[in-house]
This record gives sequence, C-alpha cells and structure tokens, in this order.
Amino acid sequence: MDQKGALAGDFILAFFITIIISLGLISLVSDRIDHTNDTEKLSKARLLTEKIASAINDVQTGTGNEIKIKMPEKIGNSSDYIISINSSGVYIEIEGLKGKSEIYPTVIINEITKSSSPVKLYPGKSYLIQNDPSNIHLKAIIIKECEK
Repeated sequence: MDQKGALAGDFILAFFITIIISLGLISLVSDRIDHTNDTEKLSKARLLTEKIASAINDVQTGTGNEIKIKMPEKIGNSSDYIISINSSGVYIEIEGLKGKSEIYPTVIINEITKSSSPVKLYPGKSYLIQNDPSNIHLKAIIIKECEK
C-alpha cells in the first residue's frame, strides 16, 4: 500500500515539474515570436523608406520627372506610422522606433506650405514626387498628395 502511495506522489511531483518547465518554454517561445514580428515590421518599414528615397533620387537625377508612390495601409500589423522627408533623408517612426534612409542633397518643397519644410506622408495615401520646373538652377523636389 505504501509503495502505491509513493508512486502516486512521484507521479504528482513529476507532473508539476513538467508543467513548470512547459510554462517556461511557452513564455520563451512567445517572446521570440514577438521579437521576430517586430524585426519583420522594422524591415518592411526600412524597405518603404528606401523605396521613397530611391524615387526622390530618381526624380532628382532626371531618370523620371515624376513618380507616384502609394503608402501601404499597414506595416506588419501596425497602421500607426509616419514618414517625414526633409533635405537630408527619409525618416520613419513606427511604434516608437525610428529609421532613416539617405537621399541626395536636395531641397524638398512641401506643396501645402510652398516652402522647404519637412513633408509628412501618412498611411493609405498616394503622393506625387516631381521636379520643381520653376527653378532650373536649384534642384528642388515637390511632394504632394494626389488621387489614388
């Protein structure tokens, strides 16, 4: 009788140890999956800034007078991102993290203010990037919102 009780006690102890180890592994795997999702989101954000920087450089160097770019609704599972463009680069902020892609030195003209202030691009909207035809001596790029 005591031998059966000892086996039952050993079984219960082994069961609880197995549960504790399993919970620890589940927590570790969950953290790794979250980290992988964040890395994927940041990679997609960086690719978007590179695409925009490349379009600005192409328009500026004359390989295209204007290029239309559509911003995605979401990057990963986040629709809360903002892209800002000024004369030194294309910046993205997504969930508190920031990234930058370089562009050739140029003047970026905000179509709304008609001045060289930073331009903000928002999710789900389309933008037209074009040379400023009124100023042939200074390379200037106009960025304006357009129809989808």
